[in-house]
Amino acid sequence: VAPPPPPRAGAWSSELPPGTSAAREAPLPPPRAEAAPRAKRAHSSRAEPTISRSRSGREMKEAVARIVKGILHEYFTTGRIANKEDFKHLAREITHKWCAKLEARTHESWPEERLRAKINKHILQQFERRSTS
Repeated sequence: VAPPPPPRAGAWSSELPPGTSAAREAPLPPPRAEAAPRAKRAHSSRAEPTISRSRSGREMKEAVARIVKGILHEYFTTGRIANKEDFKHLAREITHKWCAKLEARTHESWPEERLRAKINKHILQQFERRSTS
């Protein structure tokens, strides 16, 4: 069997034999292997971030809003939230609700991951309730 003819100058990539390039006649290198995900480093000197009343009201609100927006963004990208205005309205409502809840519980300090899980559960229940009605 004869080897394939060399690619001509200006050839479209669909006209070339698989694994070759018009710039060179050698086969293309194999694709890179996916890099393994890096393990998170434990910071022994830093405690897990918490959301509590000891933060200023603005810091607490910003932290809660960041969590809420992150969770709602998934619903926005999948089309469960129709438009940007609805996204903003829901984000404000949920942020105000959770800030009021945190202010009422002055003695508690919530780890950020625990609060994220609770807010996520709340939002999921709200969307399930709306989809069944």
